[in-house]
Amino acid sequence: MKDNILLKKSFDTSNFSGVEMKKFLQKKIMLKHLYIEKALSTPEISKITNLSAPTVISLLNELIKEQIVIEKGTGNSSGGRKPNLFGLNAEQILFLAIDIRNYYTLITIFDINNTPVTEIRKVDVRLVNKIEVMDLIVEESNKLIELSGINKKCLISVGVSFPGLVDSENGINYTYFDIKGGIRAYLEAKFDRPIEIENDARIRALGELKFGLAKGLQNVLVIDVDWGIGLGMILNGKLYRGNSGFAGEFSHINIVEEGLLCACGKRGCLETVASAGALTELAKEELRQGKLSLLNEMTGNDINAVNSELIIQAAIDGDQFAIGLFDKVGKKLGKGIASLVHLYNPEKIIIGGKLSRVNDYLIAPIYQMLNKFCISKVREDVVIEVSTLNENSGIIGAAAFVMESIFNAEN
Repeated sequence: MKDNILLKKSFDTSNFSGVEMKKFLQKKIMLKHLYIEKALSTPEISKITNLSAPTVISLLNELIKEQIVIEKGTGNSSGGRKPNLFGLNAEQILFLAIDIRNYYTLITIFDINNTPVTEIRKVDVRLVNKIEVMDLIVEESNKLIELSGINKKCLISVGVSFPGLVDSENGINYTYFDIKGGIRAYLEAKFDRPIEIENDARIRALGELKFGLAKGLQNVLVIDVDWGIGLGMILNGKLYRGNSGFAGEFSHINIVEEGLLCACGKRGCLETVASAGALTELAKEELRQGKLSLLNEMTGNDINAVNSELIIQAAIDGDQFAIGLFDKVGKKLGKGIASLVHLYNPEKIIIGGKLSRVNDYLIAPIYQMLNKFCISKVREDVVIEVSTLNENSGIIGAAAFVMESIFNAEN
């Protein structure tokens, strides 16, 4: 597959003549529109791309020979013969998507239509700053590829979602695996494929923009409430990265003066009072004070066994103690979100991540804080919803990010 036009990083165009480069770029334009529209006729491709019909036909024949494009039936007639429709060959264009989280990693393979073609493999591995963790994830990914029975030559690229400070352009994660040459180069050597890496919150925001509740909207904040609190921003219909690519470090805004020490080294960060970890510590503290809860029964009165999963389940089961914990955490989170509403004036806020599973027990206190701290005219149009993509938003976004990178590349 080294000559496949979609292998954008390993495809060497340096020796192309002017004519060859022109044809290369024309093909990529056509493929981009076939990806977006799913199926188009020759006249439709010609109109969208401003290429002549003979040029389109010639390029389509080459792409069909390369097995990248296939015929997809016929379209509607405008009075004459029904036109043939062409689309991308989903069986020949596959992507590996990897969503790395703090305590587990999700892996699957998507086709060009963003449809999973394998199971979603869950790897229980804690994210620590050791390259052996990454090697384990690569090993599990290769197992999935092997068990799937797919032709590895059809695997075009790999998209990886990481927590931390991620420089997607240069392929570096400054928080995890900050190794010589960057983690992207390391993974490209391991997989022998182009690698796209991005911060997990921005990846989830892209997943929402393409396939979730943000589709068709212009200004949306996507907040992932898990062990950290990630923020992905869609501004003017596009994913916003900021000047250095690090926009969205919502988890580390100061919310409590001289508060608890955060993993980032500073005190009083939002993460210390409104994350899954903060929820768990708050539960343990109050249980030690003698509060009664289903959690006592669920853990056999072993306070040290309390975790966020059990607290979520207790709240879903109607435990008032657990529901009260989410009210406290939600209010802290809502106070931080109120500042975002003033800054960005979003039309929608999408809440995802582990803690979103309790729905209104988390959303209601957030609304309460927006009503308390926001100017009414600013907050009255914003809608808060729980993500429908849920746990899969990361791998869905990783696959979408690969496609965005391929088709938005200069070459």
